[in-house]
Amino acid sequence: MIRRTVIAAGLLAALGPLGALTGCANAPQGPGWVTLIDGDKGLDNWARLGDAN
Repeated sequence: MIRRTVIAAGLLAALGPLGALTGCANAPQGPGWVTLIDGDKGLDNWARLGDAN
């Protein structure tokens, strides 16, 4: 009985993050959405204040 519980917990731990990542793959795109960070020019869309890290 404990072995089944350990196997089930292991599968859940392995497949749980996979479910979270599929939500990112289906992120909305198209009109109305603005890309904030785009490759090397990621900070071009932000107003820098000061010289923090």
